[in-house]
Amino acid sequence: MGHGEGRGEGSGGENSVNVEKHLKSVVVDNGEAGDNEAKNMSSERQSSKWSPYRRQMVLEWHNVNYSVAFPGKRSWNPFQKTETQESKKFTILKNVSGLVRPGELLAVMGPSGGGKTTLLNALAGRANFVPEGSILFDGKPRVADTRRKIGYVMQDDVFFTNLTVRQTLEITARLRLPRDVPHKQKMERVDYILQRLGLLRCQNTIIGDQFRKGISGGERKRTNIADVLLVEPSILILDEPTSGLDSNTALTVVRLLKELASEGRTVITTIHQPNSMMFAEFDKLLLLASGQTVYYGPAKEAVSYFSRLGYECPYGFNPADYFIALLTNEDFGQSEPIRQKLIDAWKGYELDADLDYKMYVPSLTPPLKVGNIRQPSLINFVSLLGEHIFRRRENYLRSLQFFRVVFVALIVSFIWFRIPHDINYLMDLMGALFFAGLFWGFFTMFQALTTLPTEKPVLSKERASGAYRLSAYFLGKALVEVPLDLIYPFFFSVYIYWMLNLNPQASRFILFLIFVGITVFTAQSIGLFIAAVFMDFRKSQTLAAVFMLTSMLTGGFYVNDSQMPVWIRWIQYLSFIHYIYDSFMLNQFEGEYFPCPPGNTSGVTSSGLSCPMTAQDIYSMRGVISNIGRGGNIAIVLAYGIAFRYFAFLCLKYLNRSHKQKRRV
Repeated sequence: MGHGEGRGEGSGGENSVNVEKHLKSVVVDNGEAGDNEAKNMSSERQSSKWSPYRRQMVLEWHNVNYSVAFPGKRSWNPFQKTETQESKKFTILKNVSGLVRPGELLAVMGPSGGGKTTLLNALAGRANFVPEGSILFDGKPRVADTRRKIGYVMQDDVFFTNLTVRQTLEITARLRLPRDVPHKQKMERVDYILQRLGLLRCQNTIIGDQFRKGISGGERKRTNIADVLLVEPSILILDEPTSGLDSNTALTVVRLLKELASEGRTVITTIHQPNSMMFAEFDKLLLLASGQTVYYGPAKEAVSYFSRLGYECPYGFNPADYFIALLTNEDFGQSEPIRQKLIDAWKGYELDADLDYKMYVPSLTPPLKVGNIRQPSLINFVSLLGEHIFRRRENYLRSLQFFRVVFVALIVSFIWFRIPHDINYLMDLMGALFFAGLFWGFFTMFQALTTLPTEKPVLSKERASGAYRLSAYFLGKALVEVPLDLIYPFFFSVYIYWMLNLNPQASRFILFLIFVGITVFTAQSIGLFIAAVFMDFRKSQTLAAVFMLTSMLTGGFYVNDSQMPVWIRWIQYLSFIHYIYDSFMLNQFEGEYFPCPPGNTSGVTSSGLSCPMTAQDIYSMRGVISNIGRGGNIAIVLAYGIAFRYFAFLCLKYLNRSHKQKRRV
């Protein structure tokens, strides 16, 4: 039922007609100045051949409330459990109601901090947003399957920036489309969405970031919408889809939303002060201020409503700008806040008006079965993630990392070239072994620090949309990414092993490669854990540097454990570098014998070492833990890697969520 029913006619109605005519004239006069891309998208439009679980759906919400509480200060006395100050309650939404039908475009507007994004999160059923009140879909409460019917477009365009537009959509199709849909049909769906949203021209261009040029801002926004439209949601919810765009591109996006709504979708979007041409595209308007409704109803009748309250929009003034100015008290010089007057006025009007969410009677049609939309199996996900990571690292061998590894390998081979099997060069050989473990510990750990912070936004988006679980992501990441990260260490180790003239036995060479691989795995695990704790590269980098320097100093090469103070000697057992170094030493010197140099009768070499020396003498001299053997040392390092990787998973699952989550009241 129309919002204007039940009201008297008069100047307010005439003003509404005049404003509507004005808006239409603005659209006619300036329509040719719009983005030609919108025309291209319309010309490319065609009917979708595949729509397995798309259905029209009415979304309604009644008396939605959402509050958060901040705990008060606790007493300094640890035995006093009561709080010395009462917790503060902050209301974000208060008794907000509304309804959107298929084919309608609802714009949610209001000043910053008015609760717009919180309302969208509540309607979409996002994690940590469980409001009071009722949210109904075709008159029925939310069920587990409802999330699959809602497409949520975040304000930030979160993507893997190394991927092209097509690659991004193909990965989404494989992850989120039903498992029983053939691969060919999934790719056809990608082709259709690319064509429908006018992205064919940039489909093979990378998304890009501040370091690499990619697609434009408008193309990024349409890619964000395309990523959601792939699964044909019944309800499309968008948070500030025009933010950061120029007026021309923003108008193109709004017209696209209008087209999507006209195809039978239920579309809700927040928007910040649209221009007159954008405002004319909206079917409904919901104005929020301080978490409460100021106006809800047809957008074209909003001017008439405010006019009857004594706030008449000046002729030629953009209604959206006028409403926001009213709610922020800009340029009106009023001593008493207008915002509260408007909130109180709506409360009185809402009681008597025949609003659509009061009159709506849901259909008795049973819900449409959506088919098999289970999350992909772990095997499918691992293979998909492997392709994902491979594409993201397709320039792996062309990056600066390649130059860094090659340069270090050359320097190492120049310094320790073909070390003679002589007791006079024993310390040189031990230094080379220590550096091999230390280099890959540093290199891999600091490389891992950057992965989680950059992937976390995409991971959060995909998890919220139900694409995959955190456990599947983390296990798939380990199964696929670790082998990729072993490419450089493998070639580095093969090169330096023979250039440094290490133990020539084939079994020792194979064990050396295994030890380097486990070093990479463990260092990467520790780096992931540190990154998961902070999710900030600078903080993570600081802690990682302290950790690695401590591990290096207590690694067994610089200081013998017998020379360390007793009270600090235990730290060496926490250093994974210590166990790696011991493994290298055992692998290199087991069964070896170093006689005194020819002509030496003093039993002391020029470097100050006693001679002759057996392998056990070397172990005792350097404090090598030889009683547990190579297997024991490397097992400890591997246990470190598994434990820290599991701790990283727990931090991602609980720690970062607790940072964001507020206690609901």
